[in-house]
Amino acid sequence: MDLTLGEQLLLLTLDADSGRFRHQLQTEYAASAAALLELALADRIRLEGDRVLVRDAAPLGVPGLDGPLEQLAQQGEKDDLHRWIFALRRPAFDPALRALADKGALREERKGALRRTRYELLAGETVAATRERLAAVATRGEEPDERTACLVVLIHHGGLWETVLPDADQEALARRVTEITQGHWAHPALQQITDSIVTTLSSFASTTTATIIVNS
Repeated sequence: MDLTLGEQLLLLTLDADSGRFRHQLQTEYAASAAALLELALADRIRLEGDRVLVRDAAPLGVPGLDGPLEQLAQQGEKDDLHRWIFALRRPAFDPALRALADKGALREERKGALRRTRYELLAGETVAATRERLAAVATRGEEPDERTACLVVLIHHGGLWETVLPDADQEALARRVTEITQGHWAHPALQQITDSIVTTLSSFASTTTATIIVNS
């Protein structure tokens, strides 16, 4: 199954038992950052300082990427990467969710007296294979391809490892992610945008975690 980085993140953080997303706010931020990384990989955007510049506004044919790209093109250079990750949370998350339903990876259900929405996971084998690929890279030292390296970085700095690989040594994961972020980017422009996303995601993840603790 061909999935974007954002779609993979959603599947990895969906709780198959409850049908809801673990740490949904953190997942939304990570999905937004994933969309920006995908656009950078497709040479649609680049950074100039902290500003996101659109190099090519031509649609990619992927709703979860074309919507954010259109917003970026319309806004010009008004906002920096930090603000865009915040602003694109739902424009990246919601289309990724619909795309997963269209691809048969999950099914939306409304249950109970309050008709609460839950999602039935239909792509268990895909999720298991993705987790195994991540474990091979993050815990056993296998070399990642560029997209897997991006996914590892998004999960780590989005604060999602405990959901994705709950039994892994978190300190060892952090060391491995440092190795990946320092040595697996072929293009300087991608390194620049990845570094900026890492800083922003880490900030959002820390703030979100603190809010959850205070409100618990």
